[in-house]
Amino acid sequence: MKRRGLHIKAKRHVLCGRIGRRLDCTVSQLHKFFQPYLCRCRYCETCGPAWFRKKFSDTLAALTPVIEQLLHDGKCAVARCYSETRLHRAERPRNADAGIREEIPRRYSSFLASGGTAFWYPRKEYGQAGCDEFGGGNTNLHRHCAYVGPRLPQSKERKELSALWSEIRGERSFVSIKHAESFPEALAHALKYPAKFLSISTPERLAELEAAFHRTRRFSTGGAFYNVTPTREPGEDSPIGECPHCGGRLCEVLEPWVPRFALEAEGRRDVEQARREVGRARILGAGPP
Repeated sequence: MKRRGLHIKAKRHVLCGRIGRRLDCTVSQLHKFFQPYLCRCRYCETCGPAWFRKKFSDTLAALTPVIEQLLHDGKCAVARCYSETRLHRAERPRNADAGIREEIPRRYSSFLASGGTAFWYPRKEYGQAGCDEFGGGNTNLHRHCAYVGPRLPQSKERKELSALWSEIRGERSFVSIKHAESFPEALAHALKYPAKFLSISTPERLAELEAAFHRTRRFSTGGAFYNVTPTREPGEDSPIGECPHCGGRLCEVLEPWVPRFALEAEGRRDVEQARREVGRARILGAGPP
């Protein structure tokens, strides 16, 4: 990343998970944790999955009321959409020969953002949420979307959306649409793809992907989903949260960052890991409803 000009991100990535801050429970002195420093890079093996979990929960919480309103009359359905285009070497900026940072022409970036639905339906009648991604080891830019709205005109014989997408691009491209059982299923399908490269890609490839989406919004919404924010109760936006064991308030010790090994030597645990383990234990240990 440093060789690609991402000096600050490179420093953050080096320190990711290696330092942290102490968190003490105000109810019990036995409950002691630490909050690790996170680089929040999109293709970090730690922060990438964390981004998926947070984006999935936040998006679902924000869009559920809108989805229920769209589906209440039975005229709309849930679908998974996939659109792809190929970016050639000639379309790359001259200063990015070593990477895959692409200039996305406006003539088809708007189509990617709306899934083509704006050509047929008013914005208030449909909603889409999706994520842009490159193919593994190539420059094929594609988008996975979760769509809620009227049936899209994509018959097996005519493939209307694929034909429109090819016309806009000036070359053969395609759009795929499949029915989804629920919106959470479609949303998880749309968000999981960026994280799939973390375990199979080389560090060089991950740095290329990080540079390609630097200062770019990879996840976006459209239609009735655009600019919808979740309604939160007071205190839910706290970056610290509650104690995983007793629900008491956590207090952050104001101090410089401390090496992780020193925090673990004190018997402290990663607070997010403790929350996941407690939540998993509650689910597995719950009796029948």
